[in-house]
Amino acid sequence: MQAGYVISGIAHAGFIGWALFGGMFTPKDQEIVFNNVSVLSEAEFQAMIASDQVPEVPQFDLTALEPSEDTDVVPTLAEQTDQEVDQSEPEQPEPVAEEITPPEPVEPLVVPTPDITTPDVQPPAPQIETAMILPDVS
Repeated sequence: MQAGYVISGIAHAGFIGWALFGGMFTPKDQEIVFNNVSVLSEAEFQAMIASDQVPEVPQFDLTALEPSEDTDVVPTLAEQTDQEVDQSEPEQPEPVAEEITPPEPVEPLVVPTPDITTPDVQPPAPQIETAMILPDVS
């Protein structure tokens, strides 16, 4: 038996079995559950919202802190800009002259050329058309 026949037979048997017995294994439909709903008036809604008040946020005293004694140590921006900066040009190193030597000449590479000879080819012989005469059999 060939493998294709076996695979096809198993697939067909499975499909037919599912068509015949597949309905037995489906779950039953679930019942629909309904909930009761009531309508609120605007006054009832406002009363319900009023009970959910936002808690108070504590207020912090945002007065300025007293300056500490360490502020005298740090120089202010005005004192930093008054200092003079040495703006002389940095010393430049003397350039080193390198002796440039030209490259040595390279001898050209001689590649031997192969001796290519073509053999004498004769032109093809002309084709002769021949006709075959058949005997008359009538």
